[in-house]
Amino acid sequence: MNGNILLSFKDAKAVSVFEEAIRTARKQPDDAKPTDPDYDVMVIYAQQSPIHAIKLWLGEEDQESVFSYGFKDWGEDVYVVSAKHTDRMRELILPEGE
Repeated sequence: MNGNILLSFKDAKAVSVFEEAIRTARKQPDDAKPTDPDYDVMVIYAQQSPIHAIKLWLGEEDQESVFSYGFKDWGEDVYVVSAKHTDRMRELILPEGE
């Protein structure tokens, strides 16, 4: 994981965008994953759950995104996120106009 923190989302609305994207993602074959992720995402839960490291390949506007868990213990499963969720994540992650 990249140790540089670029953004941190704590407000409920932003957190729910990522939560919904993760919960609704569809498992895909491993070959759906590109080589280098665009972002490393750390998911820290309010409860006593473990922190999840997620590698995120953020899709272009109106395209699907891809993520996988960053720890080998969790396997190399790849998940695809809908274009709707990609657009919502892009609004949070990218600066205005990108």
